[in-house]
Amino acid sequence: MKLLLPIFHSLPIQTGFGLRNPKLLRSLRGEISVSVKIWKDFQLVAESSVGFENKQALRIFLSDLFSTEQLALASLATVEFDTERLSAEDRAHLKTQAFEAQSLLRHAQTKLWTAVLFDLIPDKKAGHQYAPILHCAHSGHVSPLHETYALLLNFRPPSLAVSQKNQKLHLQLKNPQGQLLKEEILSIDFNSTSLVSFREKFASVGGFVPGSTINFKGGESQFAIFTLFMNSQSGAFGIEHSLAPFYYCSGLQIPNSRKTFYQNAFSDMKESI
Repeated sequence: MKLLLPIFHSLPIQTGFGLRNPKLLRSLRGEISVSVKIWKDFQLVAESSVGFENKQALRIFLSDLFSTEQLALASLATVEFDTERLSAEDRAHLKTQAFEAQSLLRHAQTKLWTAVLFDLIPDKKAGHQYAPILHCAHSGHVSPLHETYALLLNFRPPSLAVSQKNQKLHLQLKNPQGQLLKEEILSIDFNSTSLVSFREKFASVGGFVPGSTINFKGGESQFAIFTLFMNSQSGAFGIEHSLAPFYYCSGLQIPNSRKTFYQNAFSDMKESI
């Protein structure tokens, strides 16, 4: 199970994580540590291990673990429990339920910070075939002082590396009435952090109008997608986890409904992925 963390190069934001001690939550017998890795494409840039030392939780930033030079080379970070020294019983017990963690974001100058809570992402097994994602109706706010970004994190382990370096993602811009204004294909690196500016994308269709949205479809990796809001004057910012339809459409729990839903959802993709 992994927590995906963005690494920002174009915004003055530092990232970190907050994680409860599973030994206390799950009554594990052995001590456990956390492995933090930073990636560039399929290459591991650096790795650090952090122990809980009987603390109830860890709250730590990547800049505490890696040098500025190391972070400058990386595009994405992963955080996971190091289970190598755990007994088979403890490892099995750790996997019995979902586990939540905080993604921490801190402004590099003002030190203002925020956090978002979401589940650790299950590891994919050898031979796994990734299904395309669907994230719809990302909304935002754009003004002379405010900017909204869609923040895309994608991870594909080296064991499932593919021949191509990039993956294709369909982006759709829609007006408040749901009409398609523009569609384009994004080509994004595997194991990377990508920022999509609402201001920049809607500039080509006359500018952002309140109520307009962005849809994302496609890809061949494990995604975590967020909406990031920033005030350029004060440095204040916020983040929310943008959930896929599965989380709020109860009908998708029914296999037959899910198949029909996704067939319809991807039927308008004009280019093969």
